[in-house]
Amino acid sequence: MEQELQKSKYVCSVCGFVYDEASEGLAFTSLATDWSCPRCGTGKDLFRAAGQQKSVSGAKITRDMTIGELVQKYPSVVEKLQSFGVHCVGCGASYWETIEQGLGGHGMSDEQINIAVQELNQAIPAETGSSETLVITEKAAHKLKEILKSQNKENMGLRISVMPGGCSGSQYGFDFEEKANPDDTVMNVVGVNFFVDSQSLQMLRGSKVDYVDSLQNAGFKISNPNAHGTCGCGQSFN
Repeated sequence: MEQELQKSKYVCSVCGFVYDEASEGLAFTSLATDWSCPRCGTGKDLFRAAGQQKSVSGAKITRDMTIGELVQKYPSVVEKLQSFGVHCVGCGASYWETIEQGLGGHGMSDEQINIAVQELNQAIPAETGSSETLVITEKAAHKLKEILKSQNKENMGLRISVMPGGCSGSQYGFDFEEKANPDDTVMNVVGVNFFVDSQSLQMLRGSKVDYVDSLQNAGFKISNPNAHGTCGCGQSFN
């Protein structure tokens, strides 16, 4: 049994460092409980036996998540994904690829993919809100604050609404707003206000508002779990 253990390898799920029992001369299970990865400092509890599950426990973004799912759930993280060379995130072919397939197709090794997935998770912005109202990312709020300051409208906020139109039947509207209407839900995130009227909220409840600054486009992006279909531009839905 000891001879078999000396041939085992364990991989850090954070940075991809490989602990090779054969070269280290000590079984991984024999390491002290406070032992940590010599490369990134991760504890031994986040190491996996080579060939087993490749995702960090509790990670929101995993290797087997599709690129389309990442775009839908974490729009602003697309910027980080594109920094790894995956630029065609809008095309039909890559949309259904897993992140592992997309990164591997751009020449990344298994170890590099592990590191990239960790960086993607670190790029997820903090959020405020709930499924009963809206979820606003702090990235969207900071960008709104920046825009308002540049236009000398620091006393205003952003009104988010749903109106008829667009190629899918309904479209999102974004306008500067100074004060709330009686039926508005108001969310204050990092010091700036987001307004949504009661009728629009019925179609936006639980939606995530983020800000995207990618090669294809830049602007506020809504990921709406209530939408049955979305057009290619992402601004229209049904």
